[in-house]
Amino acid sequence: MKHFFTLVLLCMLPSMNMLAEESQDTNIRYILMKDGQVIAIPEKTILGETEENGIVNLSLEGSDGFSYCVYNVASITDSYTLPEMNILDFGFSHEDNDQVYKDVVATITEEGDYILVTADVPVLGKRLRPNFTLTEGTSLWIGNEQQISGQTSHRYTSPIIYTLAQPKHYIYTVAEDKGAFKPFGRPCKVSVNYLTDKSTSEYAVPSIYLTFGDGTTWNKDQWIGQTLPDGTNTKEEWIDDCTFRLDGAGIWPDIEIVEGCQIRGRGNSSWSWNPESKNPYRIKFPKKAKQSPFNLTKDRQWVFISNKQKGSMTTNAIAQKIAAMVDCEAICNMIPIDLHINGHYRGSYNFTAKIGVSANSVDIDETVGCLLEMDDYFDEDYKFRDNIYYLPVNVKDPDFTEEDPERIITFDGITSSFDKLVNTIAYGDDVSQVIDMDTWARFWLVNDLVCNQETYHPKSCYLFNENPAQGDKWKFGPVWDFDWAYGYESTHQYFISPADVDIFEGTPLKPGQMFFDAIRNSEAGKRAYYKEWVNFIAEGRVEELLEYIDDYTKFVLPSFEHNNEAEISERDYTDYTALADKAKQWLTTRANFIYKNLETFDISPDIVDPEDYGQPTTVSDTSEGSINRLVDVYSINDQRVRHQVPFIQSLDGMEPGLYIVDGKVKVVS
Repeated sequence: MKHFFTLVLLCMLPSMNMLAEESQDTNIRYILMKDGQVIAIPEKTILGETEENGIVNLSLEGSDGFSYCVYNVASITDSYTLPEMNILDFGFSHEDNDQVYKDVVATITEEGDYILVTADVPVLGKRLRPNFTLTEGTSLWIGNEQQISGQTSHRYTSPIIYTLAQPKHYIYTVAEDKGAFKPFGRPCKVSVNYLTDKSTSEYAVPSIYLTFGDGTTWNKDQWIGQTLPDGTNTKEEWIDDCTFRLDGAGIWPDIEIVEGCQIRGRGNSSWSWNPESKNPYRIKFPKKAKQSPFNLTKDRQWVFISNKQKGSMTTNAIAQKIAAMVDCEAICNMIPIDLHINGHYRGSYNFTAKIGVSANSVDIDETVGCLLEMDDYFDEDYKFRDNIYYLPVNVKDPDFTEEDPERIITFDGITSSFDKLVNTIAYGDDVSQVIDMDTWARFWLVNDLVCNQETYHPKSCYLFNENPAQGDKWKFGPVWDFDWAYGYESTHQYFISPADVDIFEGTPLKPGQMFFDAIRNSEAGKRAYYKEWVNFIAEGRVEELLEYIDDYTKFVLPSFEHNNEAEISERDYTDYTALADKAKQWLTTRANFIYKNLETFDISPDIVDPEDYGQPTTVSDTSEGSINRLVDVYSINDQRVRHQVPFIQSLDGMEPGLYIVDGKVKVVS
């Protein structure tokens, strides 16, 4: 029997073979179905073909085969013109890629059948989530996995081939002796140039140069680390007339010399009176010369984290990566740098924003809002303790030592709102009435995963309120200071202590532990925490974290080795490559331990489910009554040429031409 086709065939343009990679140098059979399906089968995969009662059965390599009903076919051809499809834009946004500090827009070109996408990306980790817009009605695929803009992630260490597909377009492919249908359409090749692989710096990381005084002298009388002859305490008081310069190493934008800056020491246990110590510092730009180093939000004040403890040069970066992945409040991006002061190399540091009320940190209105730090050092001018847990609470912002005629919030208002917070927690009331539970769950996930036991004191635990006078909820964050995490509290070594223990295992009962235990054991706390972990696991964040540890360590290793050439008293000969392996094993064990011990709740992860593209459905209208019903056949000039013959056999043996069957024009070729 000759197959029949509708007039659609007359409108086909046999110009362009299917473009997916699988079709190159391969003859393709395109089966176009009446319901809009386009089924592409490479001829080389067809091992045999039979037909019975209008059903065509194809024996295919690697599978049980494929069948379709002739009645459902619109046409069969060896060439097919794809509908117009394009990637309209493609890039990597900061919103969906925490280590990409400025949105990257890719370049889109065409080369033959391919859409080519290229992008230069300044990023520390190599797993990226692209953002893209496509021609309406199309979708993007890798194999049978639909790509979701801003969600689906890949490592672009080599070009990745995508398929831009229309709905119901399938191609049969055989891989590893197994055959299956997947979407087909225009191939798109995406290539990413990781700028960290092409650093122009001798030691890979960017360099920051600070100068003060005559710009060269660096002795006991002028070293930032002790009291100067004029009585200036360089931990508490600013040294004026400093200059700042940033060499971005070809990765981030350079910043030419900025004059009129100020510099001083900072930190608690990390600060030392010793002028040869690797001390942490803080810099302030002039009011009219705010800067945005590394494309971070423009601001005046920034800090240099020294990571002076042996083995600690990755600990803050890892923790802040976790914070970024879960979208904590006011994330502190850790940029590795080499620091030079007055021409003297001072070591490998992390550069980050100063925690405080500002556009680059806790972005709230400090005339009505406040930022608090629960910290045992208890060293701010304005501070208080509650009457239940006796928590040491420092008011970081606003600064009540300075007059502000626009300020509405009061110290008494802050203490009153905080008392309401602890009373609600302590008496077992619904904590979600006073705490933004999503922010608490993210804050706690970071501290719990890295086992930051300093929370039991507590130390460096921040929370803020945008308007306590109006009854706004307290939000937790930013997370900060992980020098004593990862088991360091008990062994003074990282990633050595058991990972499968509760965060407060072995710690004395103190205010921080009582406070956080009460929150995490509340119904709202358990539910919010479980939800955050479900999303963390479902989004593949554990795997991403482990990759990041490798990527970060590999990039900064030259700087770590260079650190031991600095004019500092601390030397750190840690094998950071080996430590990275320990970190990955320890964090994997800890993540599994925490997740398996959570109380479960009926929730769903906040992720987009990919579209079910499905498989071709072509064996329909094949019931006995459908294919054998009796019909009349007419010529194109309305002359009846057959009367009451089975539908499936209605055009058998007919001469080539146009006929009308069941009210539709058919072609016999």
